[in-house]
Amino acid sequence: MCRGWKGLALVVACWCVNVPAQAQTGTYPSPVGAARMPQPIPLPPPPPEPNLIPGPVSPEAAPMGPPDSLSLPYDHSGAFQTENYVKENGFYVDIGPIALQRNHLGAGDIAVVNARAVGIPTGPVIPNPFVPPPPGIAPALGFNSVTPPLSLGILGTVGYLWDNNAIEFSSFYIWENDVSKSVNMPFSLDTLFYNPPLAFIGAGMFRYADSVALNYGSSLFNAEVNYRRFSSAFAGLDFIFGARYVRENDILSIMSSGTAIFNDSNALGLPSPGTNGFTYMVIAHNNIAAPQLGLEWNLPIFKWLTLALLGKGAWGVNYLTTDVNLTRNDGLTAFNTVRHATVFAQVYQLGAFADINLLERLRLRLGYTAFWLTGVAAAVDQVDFDLKGYQSRQSLGIAGIENALRTGNLKSIFAAENAYPHGHANNNGSMIFYGPQIQLQFFF
Repeated sequence: MCRGWKGLALVVACWCVNVPAQAQTGTYPSPVGAARMPQPIPLPPPPPEPNLIPGPVSPEAAPMGPPDSLSLPYDHSGAFQTENYVKENGFYVDIGPIALQRNHLGAGDIAVVNARAVGIPTGPVIPNPFVPPPPGIAPALGFNSVTPPLSLGILGTVGYLWDNNAIEFSSFYIWENDVSKSVNMPFSLDTLFYNPPLAFIGAGMFRYADSVALNYGSSLFNAEVNYRRFSSAFAGLDFIFGARYVRENDILSIMSSGTAIFNDSNALGLPSPGTNGFTYMVIAHNNIAAPQLGLEWNLPIFKWLTLALLGKGAWGVNYLTTDVNLTRNDGLTAFNTVRHATVFAQVYQLGAFADINLLERLRLRLGYTAFWLTGVAAAVDQVDFDLKGYQSRQSLGIAGIENALRTGNLKSIFAAENAYPHGHANNNGSMIFYGPQIQLQFFF
């Protein structure tokens, strides 16, 4: 009996162990019907075989590589260095405004106040125009009475850059900007001119004048061709070799007017009341041609800012012309002396600049520059207050004119009339022009 129960218990235990094992064979229970088998996970289709060409690949079948402009030279030692970088080639252009101001004309009086005219009993009652005037109680007008203005101009540069070299042409022009100063004191002004022509006295033009005025103007033109060599030993240093041409025009005029003392135009051949003024004018043209040397130093401060210093010197010749003339207000010309000369001249230029990089190939240059010209004819240096040249020519040229009239030689007449020049012959003057400049610099 006991063995029967043991056998039954063994059968039940085997059946219980077999049921979970069947549940783990991969079938899913189903409320209806027999258990279902799971579907396998789908796999993507295999990729297509690549379209490969059996190697090796010929040069004709190789794909396109980078252009030659991105390649390094065959003798280049590395791709990442600062000393052997690939240098650029191309054109560059600069353009912008420039403004320069000339230095003062210098000391010296043109007219003084007549002492007797203001109630001080000194000096002659009737001033003698053939001798220098006595000192007045105060200067009325002088060369320093005017300050040359800041005159506007334009400058530009065109150049070509290759490797460590560049050739450029640059030029600027400063327009004439006149400045005037006048003093008005009726019957009270004595000019410093003396020994006037006979047709210029008696109308209050030189003594007891009513008004005296000074007018001054100048213009400046510069053109130069330079070769630049960028130094490999000293970073930022440029050597400049070239030639420069400078033309400077200096114009100065002194005007005086008064009231005629004699109203009879027939008396002693003196002028009528309408001819009571004169203009003494000096025009000087300086033409300097010279070779030049220079240096420019650039110092990078930031990626967008570079400071620069520039210095040039030129030594050559000045082909100058001066014209000194005296004209009455009615058009009568007392003399007109033209003089030519060739002298040694020098030009020096200094500049300080800040270059601001706006774009990769565009930058703005802001700076201040100065030009010093020596060996030039300044208009103020040609003024001669002694007008006796006209009187000497008038007296000493009569015989020559009579002989010329007998022979009918007009050239002799002209030679006699121009035998005695007027004005000083001073070719050792100097001028300084200084002012700001702005440039937009493009690199193509």
